[in-house]
Amino acid sequence: MEKPQRPILLIDDEPMNQLLVHDYLLAFGYQVIVASSAEEGMVLIGETRPAMVLLDLTLPGMDGLEAAKRIRRTPASARLPIVVLSGVASEECILRCLEAGCNAYLAKPFPLDELLSLVKTYTGNGETA
Repeated sequence: MEKPQRPILLIDDEPMNQLLVHDYLLAFGYQVIVASSAEEGMVLIGETRPAMVLLDLTLPGMDGLEAAKRIRRTPASARLPIVVLSGVASEECILRCLEAGCNAYLAKPFPLDELLSLVKTYTGNGETA
């Protein structure tokens, strides 16, 4: 199975989450770049043109919801798939993310196979491993 040429961008400030997601997706042949803040992530979107963004909501400085809105307002990234990875699983929070233009939402802790399924879907690698 051929993986996307463009990396997946993970925006999360928790080192353990970064390590878990990075190493898990790496094991399936995906390239993952990591940003610890939304501001850093916005710069990396412009520099690396990722295939998709995995976005935590609780970040230092700009929060993930504001980052998602800014990604959608930027013409070059307006169609970039955004999957939220968050410890908040309320219906209201999920609805706010979807209204901000996010494509999907996974509540932490999430099953890694669900993460992989979403990555395959949004990177065009929908076939099973």
